[in-house]
Amino acid sequence: MSDFIYTILDIGSTRIRCGLAGQFLPSAIVDNKGFKEVGSFPPYLELKDHSLDDETSSQIRHQLQNTYSTLIERYSLDSVNWMNSGDQWDVALHRNFLELMSFIPLTHSRCRVIIIDEFPVMVKYVISRILLIKMGFKSVQFIPKPILSGISANCGNGLVVDLSWSKFKVTSLYEYRIIDEHEGFVGLSGVNLHYKVLEKLVSTGKNADFDEIEQFIMGKGQLDVDLDEIIDSLIGPVVTTIAKLIESSPIDLRAVFKSNLIFDGGVCKVKGVKSKLGNGIKCLGAWQGGSIYCSTSILKRTRSIRKTEEITKEMIKDMTDDQGIQFNKLF
Repeated sequence: MSDFIYTILDIGSTRIRCGLAGQFLPSAIVDNKGFKEVGSFPPYLELKDHSLDDETSSQIRHQLQNTYSTLIERYSLDSVNWMNSGDQWDVALHRNFLELMSFIPLTHSRCRVIIIDEFPVMVKYVISRILLIKMGFKSVQFIPKPILSGISANCGNGLVVDLSWSKFKVTSLYEYRIIDEHEGFVGLSGVNLHYKVLEKLVSTGKNADFDEIEQFIMGKGQLDVDLDEIIDSLIGPVVTTIAKLIESSPIDLRAVFKSNLIFDGGVCKVKGVKSKLGNGIKCLGAWQGGSIYCSTSILKRTRSIRKTEEITKEMIKDMTDDQGIQFNKLF
């Protein structure tokens, strides 16, 4: 009998989910507050064009603020009231983890954590420090989200199209290995879809609160807005990214990638989105992929192989020396 257990941790843009390996659904889900970058405007209005000088960019921003004053005001309020707790993001993340674990009674020192990975190195380091040093888990392991999405769809060769709250990302997989990936922030994502709906409401003198808009997007409410038209206005960059990634792939894989679209992310559940992108393979989700992976592949690994894949408290401590944090030692 194994002397340890695996838990799966999915730190999403809006929710954090956790549960034990082998379960079909997470045991606990909490809101993720404070763990996201929030700009001055919804992403589809942001100015990140390096061809613009500071003066021109400032003029356009001023014009946007005048034209979209109500929309920007609501975005700012939502950023404070819903999307951000006001704490430093690492403090908020630690509190989120503590809240999660209150629903799942575990002996942390016997628990190995599989983290669905889509983070830069610094964020991985902070997550590891919280789980290993502050909370006392045995080890952590980061596994790329697209690979787990492929596992949940039982498809190792294809394109993973992940439409989340903050961005869209398209990744090509071959034999469950990442070949290439591209992401974008101005196309079809949860945040852009939400505030495009609000923009349409405001333009006609109407309004709705945050939850009412989210319910409408998921087909559980009524608002006087053409959601299909809004999806069409945002989906272009995703379609272009899929096409470019296929065209840049080896010739013998293009047909496979084109026919095997694996859809993941909350926005893919919005009615009409998947049909506009093409016929896709059913994907249970990255969390379920992590549960399947832990219940099958990972338990067959020998102790020596596991040690090369996992991060422990001692490893995190060894990363810091007189010259600072040496990320190349682990990530």
